[in-house]
Amino acid sequence: MANNVGCNNQDAFSALKKGLPAEHDLYCELTINPSQTLIEVYATTERYALWDDDRIPTKKSTRQADQPARQAG
Repeated sequence: MANNVGCNNQDAFSALKKGLPAEHDLYCELTINPSQTLIEVYATTERYALWDDDRIPTKKSTRQADQPARQAG
């Protein structure tokens, strides 16, 4: 089945996966479930993007809590 960008699902899937670092959780997910349709792959990548968005503020607040408070002078 071809999609609307002029390549088949497997080509699009391979291109997406090649753009990820091997240590990324999404790369691992796509490797474990290689038979997903392109729509399923898009849904999976969206879930990971939302998960990353949720983790970023948590990382920032953790770093700020680790820094000592500056004294007013």
